[in-house]
Amino acid sequence: MKFKNKVQEQLKNAGWYSDRNVSSKYLNVNTISDFPETAREFLFEYGDLVIEDCKPYDSDVINKLHIEEVSAEEIINEAQYEFNKKLFPLGYFHPDHYSVYIDSDEKVYLRLLFYNW
Repeated sequence: MKFKNKVQEQLKNAGWYSDRNVSSKYLNVNTISDFPETAREFLFEYGDLVIEDCKPYDSDVINKLHIEEVSAEEIINEAQYEFNKKLFPLGYFHPDHYSVYIDSDEKVYLRLLFYNW
């Protein structure tokens, strides 16, 4: 996959390198074979990274994207109901509490999670 230079630099800062492969981390995930091929390839190369954003302004808040296959079934089911599509989890955007999903057409979705504190 090709990203803009700024994004590529953030991926490198998070520990990504050329030909990275963490597919063994996902071998025991029951649903991984259901994921679209592009999503599996993405997880196998970029999975398990925590990427900090690079804001164009000064801020005390550091947003982080956790790329991982999320296994919280109730969250996945709620998102699928909301979007009326089968969705596959790719990660979590913290501290804004967004889950990141992809569908079989390779469209990416962000869904805000609500918590009862």
